[in-house]
Amino acid sequence: MVRIAQDLDGAVLDNFWYAETVDELLAPLPTPIVEVFCRCDPNVAYERFRGRVRHPGHADQERDPDSVRAPFFSRAKKLPLRTLGPVIEVNTERPVDVASLATRVVEATARS
Repeated sequence: MVRIAQDLDGAVLDNFWYAETVDELLAPLPTPIVEVFCRCDPNVAYERFRGRVRHPGHADQERDPDSVRAPFFSRAKKLPLRTLGPVIEVNTERPVDVASLATRVVEATARS
């Protein structure tokens, strides 16, 4: 994803970035980088995750539910990352106006 994005004029990279590795992983990208943080109660995020059909290679059926649930709460305390550039927070517990969000991202990019 990053290798492709570094050669583009702009891109959206959708991922759950970890504070411990994000700076190194995204270092090849040109700036500005805008972080769009999707704020959601960890309980809601976990229930959404549980409702997804994932590739069998993830072995979700073999994992202890508590060990899967716990990181939703521990990681929530470390987010948003705030290391990449401007941060736009979006409440994803309700519908998101994508056009308005895109405008906010473009405006944040222009200010950086």
